[in-house]
Amino acid sequence: MGAPPQHLELVHKAPLLSPLCYFAHKRSLFGIVLTLVALATSMAWFPAPETTNPAVIEMLDTEEEYLTENWVLWKILLALIVPASFAALAVAFWKRSLIWGLAVLNGTILIKAGWTFVVSTESGALSHLPAAVAASRSATR
Repeated sequence: MGAPPQHLELVHKAPLLSPLCYFAHKRSLFGIVLTLVALATSMAWFPAPETTNPAVIEMLDTEEEYLTENWVLWKILLALIVPASFAALAVAFWKRSLIWGLAVLNGTILIKAGWTFVVSTESGALSHLPAAVAASRSATR
């Protein structure tokens, strides 16, 4: 099995969030930690793709440049949205609130898509749009 296309990053990570929601709903800290470890290492599970869309390469280059530039306070606060969104998602399902869980998931997707449009060129940002729409649709079903 080959690697998923890079523009489907949000879609192939979405199934890894399902166990987070499940274990939070079951109130299993071990399951939550195991899921977060799996999510953090998920990029290593797939081989590099044979061909890559130029827009995806452009987006990845932009992300690399963004991550290697100087880290100022606003950038640190923005980066903290990632663990905060995982925590908010776990809390929502721990409290067994499907509505809040879906709200957090969709909010996170919108923030990621918006961030992509702010820091990337239009073609690079548009490479994430199909994944954001697909992930948002699957989250609301």
